[in-house]
Amino acid sequence: MLKAILEMVGDLLWPPIFSVAIVGHSAETRKGEVPAGLLHDWSDVARDLRIESGIIRCIRGRHGATLEFSSHIPEVARQRFRNAFGLHRGRL
Repeated sequence: MLKAILEMVGDLLWPPIFSVAIVGHSAETRKGEVPAGLLHDWSDVARDLRIESGIIRCIRGRHGATLEFSSHIPEVARQRFRNAFGLHRGRL
């Protein structure tokens, strides 16, 4: 519960460009606008790596958009999500 509260406070202080939930190997938009191709690619990654749940937030960083991952998404999988994001970055 504390984690959920901290995430809500973080969203208020540093609102994400968009937020995507991985639900049953499928990427679904939670907040903002996400290119359909990126959702499709992230769904493929989640299915390939058997990731059933998690949250990916795109936030504004010092050097442009950056991704934050919930702990449900393993460290070894995060680079695959970043690679797919890089292919769609110009469409944000």
